[in-house]
Amino acid sequence: MTADARLSVFEQLDLPDTSLTRDTYAYVDRISPAFVLHHSVRSYVFARAHAQNQGLRAGSDYDDELLFLSCVLHDIGLTEEGNGDQRFEVDGADAAAAFLRERGVEERRIAIAWDAIALHTSDGIAARKGTEVALAQAGIGTDILGVQRESLPSGLADDVHVLLPRLDLAYALSDAILTQATAKPHKASPITFPGELLRRHLPYGAYPSWYDLLASAGWGDKPVGLTARRRAETPQQVGTLFMEYLEAGDVEGLVSLYEPNAHFVPAPGTHLTGTEAIRAAMQQMVDSGSRLKLELRDIRQVDDVALVSNNAILTGAGPEPVISTTTEILRRQPDGGWARVVDDPFLQLTCGAARSTAARDRHGLQRRFHSVTATFADRLLPAHWSDLRRCRLGAYGCPSSSPCCRPPTTPASRLAPRSGHLPCRLLGCEAPSSPAGC
Repeated sequence: MTADARLSVFEQLDLPDTSLTRDTYAYVDRISPAFVLHHSVRSYVFARAHAQNQGLRAGSDYDDELLFLSCVLHDIGLTEEGNGDQRFEVDGADAAAAFLRERGVEERRIAIAWDAIALHTSDGIAARKGTEVALAQAGIGTDILGVQRESLPSGLADDVHVLLPRLDLAYALSDAILTQATAKPHKASPITFPGELLRRHLPYGAYPSWYDLLASAGWGDKPVGLTARRRAETPQQVGTLFMEYLEAGDVEGLVSLYEPNAHFVPAPGTHLTGTEAIRAAMQQMVDSGSRLKLELRDIRQVDDVALVSNNAILTGAGPEPVISTTTEILRRQPDGGWARVVDDPFLQLTCGAARSTAARDRHGLQRRFHSVTATFADRLLPAHWSDLRRCRLGAYGCPSSSPCCRPPTTPASRLAPRSGHLPCRLLGCEAPSSPAGC
């Protein structure tokens, strides 16, 4: 690479310099935003570097001009000119084939360029379709995801980025795909890369998953093997299934109710993270003959996230029953079932001044949540309604029988500061035996 601003990009990057490559560069420059052009040329430079690392020689082991054409044209399906009614990779491949055909390129070479462009997001396939196709995907993957970037010659990426800035490529490109898919959902069928990207930007359930497609196929197939285990269709069912699996001694069933990186607290001060640690804790519970009774106390659900509190009584783990109130955060999984992200039976709230022993005994441990409960509510509701929700969730120590579900009659501006106590009476609650503020 030559760092001389007086030279063209072809000379500075030592690009294949033919009338066809210059026509192609000018064409993509004309119809594409700068981030697409820069990405496409960098992809070629990185692809050529990978070829050199593999000991491949231009002209004998691969067609260098064709590699350049494939890389530079690979994202024209995201331009207005290339935007048809197929997924963007195929639209781009068709547009590139038409462009090359108009310039007299032979069909054999056009077919290779078509494969390279149509398959550039298809891991495991492009690498089997010929040298140019494999190299193009490798260079594109390096520029988007950093795949094999460590194998690039020292300083090459820095030099290329000076000449061809990234312009936040990865996110700009994702936005371009989403813009097309939102306007034309048929360009992003559910089990494609564009479809997966679109699903993540729509409300849960708005776009079908693989399991949704299976369920609607009409053949009546039922889960078998690893997927046969009953899933929790609602957040409430997670607790029900936990009790069933524990009584049955089904350790793997218990583990299936947690996400792989879930956080679990089996005892005060003991914090476990991840499947293996949780599996060991579940095995210990089963071996001890423990039994658990869960009674739903409260639940708040927003789309595919739920905050759940259960009154819990654990027996068999020690000489005395363990009574607690759980704090659980659950998330809907890709198959539609629910699983725990956080499960802490011992996370507790105190409200302002410590409540008296009599009040604590009266209301019980199950009337207290950890501040995560209040924080969760804070993020879901406007300020004064969040305070109402906090009261309803028990964050202020209100008895469960209090009519906290009705809105406050006192104007929000007169409520106590968020940093201090919120008197329960302002929210319509009655807590005559509680200290001021609760």
